[in-house]
Amino acid sequence: VDGLELNFYEYPTNFEKPGNQIVEEQLALVRDIKKELNIPIAVKLSPFYTNLLQVVSKMDRAGTDAFVLFN
Repeated sequence: VDGLELNFYEYPTNFEKPGNQIVEEQLALVRDIKKELNIPIAVKLSPFYTNLLQVVSKMDRAGTDAFVLFN
């Protein structure tokens, strides 16, 4: 495999779960995968983030190599 694309889309079903928790869970997943794999990781994002630029910036710092917009 030359690379891996993660398709991040979550359909909220819990009224109590804040949006930033969803992003933090996705960031943790990117970090965990980057620790285990030595191939490029691309993340496919939906247009439904409150601040897409902030999410992209955080995912970039977490090790994402590329982004696919939009889902």
